[in-house]
Parts: sequence; C-alpha cells; structure tokens
Amino acid sequence: MGSGFKIDDKDAQKKLAEGINAREGSGWLGKIWGVTSSVPHNIAALTIFVLLLFGIIYTYSCINIPSEKLSISIAGFWGIISPIITLSFGYLFGKGKH
Repeated sequence: MGSGFKIDDKDAQKKLAEGINAREGSGWLGKIWGVTSSVPHNIAALTIFVLLLFGIIYTYSCINIPSEKLSISIAGFWGIISPIITLSFGYLFGKGKH
C-alpha cells in the first residue's frame, strides 16, 4: 500500500528522497540540529534562547541581593551576554548569502 499521494515529477521525487535520506542518515545530532544547510541557523537560535533564559533567571534571582555581594553585577552579566545575543541575531537576519 502506498502513502496516498503520488509525485510524477522525477526531479521532485529525487529531491524528496535526498532530503529523507539526509535526515535519516544524520544520526541523533542531525535529528536535533537538522540538515547541513540549517545547522548554523539552528545553533544561533539556540544560543539566543539559552542566553536570554540564563539572563532572565540570573536577573530575577539576584534582584534583591546587594550588588557588593554578587560576584558579577546584573548589568555586568548583561554586558557580557548581550553582545553575543546581538551577534547571533546579526548572523540570523543579516544580509548575505544564505
């Protein structure tokens, strides 16, 4: 029994088969990150998500602690992670070949 649809275009069949084979043959990391062309974008998006999450958690957990008791101030922490976040956004949405 078939899947219920038929592709008559040979080029489309070939591209579909290549995409399925690339996805299945890539192992567990390939299933997480995706195919080769999308891996850098997925890593940049994950970096943004993780840094924002850590920044929010650090900010709310340290908001009532005096700054002299912190090893790094809240502003200092954001001063470290915000350039990395903006760099990742620049990579994702920047001009250039994709």
